[in-house]
Amino acid sequence: MKKVGFVFSDKDEASLNIRDVMLEKGFLTTLSDGLLKNSNENPSYSIIAKTFPIDSIFITDLEELSGCDYIVFPSKHQSSAGYDSLSLHTPGNFTSSAELGGSPSSLSYSWVEFQKLAYLNLLKNSGKHRVTPECTHHGPSIDIPCCYIEIGSSHENWIDKEMGSIIANTIFETLDQVFSSSFSYEVVVGIGGPHYCPHFEKLYRSMEYALSHVCAKYALSNLSLELVWSALKSSSIPARKLVLDWKGLGPYKDRIRAIKKELIKEGISVERLSKLSITQINP
Repeated sequence: MKKVGFVFSDKDEASLNIRDVMLEKGFLTTLSDGLLKNSNENPSYSIIAKTFPIDSIFITDLEELSGCDYIVFPSKHQSSAGYDSLSLHTPGNFTSSAELGGSPSSLSYSWVEFQKLAYLNLLKNSGKHRVTPECTHHGPSIDIPCCYIEIGSSHENWIDKEMGSIIANTIFETLDQVFSSSFSYEVVVGIGGPHYCPHFEKLYRSMEYALSHVCAKYALSNLSLELVWSALKSSSIPARKLVLDWKGLGPYKDRIRAIKKELIKEGISVERLSKLSITQINP
C-alpha cells in the first residue's frame, strides 16, 4: 500500500480551509496525536497528514511525513492580480536564489501522474473559476514526488468554502484514479514562456503528454545542462523529452541550442511545442 502525505500550514488560510472541508466531508479523521488520516480505508493507498506551524514553502523537515511515497500540498496562491483561480505545480527553484523557500538551483520531485490528472479534474470541477498550471517555483526542496494544488489569489478566495470543496473533491477523485488505473501519457519537461504556462497548457489538456517540470523564461538565465538533467530525472516517471516554447525563450535560444546538442547525444528528444501533434481532451 502506498502512503500519501498531506502537508497543511497554520500560516496558510487556504490550506486550513481545504483541511477543514476534508474533515467536514469525512475524507480525513483526527488522530489523538494531532495527525490526520483518511477515514475510508482504500486498499491502494493510505493517508497521513500534518499541520505545520510554518508556511509549507519554508519546510525543511517533514518529520512524520518523511516516510511517505508521495506528498500533496493543499495551499494558497498569491498574485498581484488578485483574480480567483485554482492552480497546481511542482515545487523547486530553477533560479539561483531561493527567496521563497527550498534551495537555489534545486528541483523537487514531481508527482506527475497526480499533477496531470488533478489538472483535468480541476477543469471538470471548477465551475466559474479559472484553472491554470504554473511553472516550477518556490520551496520546499524534497526528493519525494509531490504536487502543490492551490486556491488563488486573495484572502476572500482562500477562505471560500466552495473553492475549498472543489480542491478537496478533486484531490480525492484524483487519488482514486492514480491508484486504480494505468498512466499512458508521455512525460515531458517544458522550457520557456510565462509563469502561468499558457502555451504549455495545451500539453496539460492533451491526450498524449504530461508535464512534470516547466522552467519559465524568467529563470532561463540560470538554466544549465545540469539543471535540465535534474528536471528530466526529478519525477515519479522520468522524462525523456524536452519541449521548447521557442518564442518564449527570449535571448536564451543559443544557450538552449547548446544544451539540446548535448541532450541529443544521450538519446533525449528535444522538440518545439509548435511541432508536436496534440489531441485535446474535453474533461
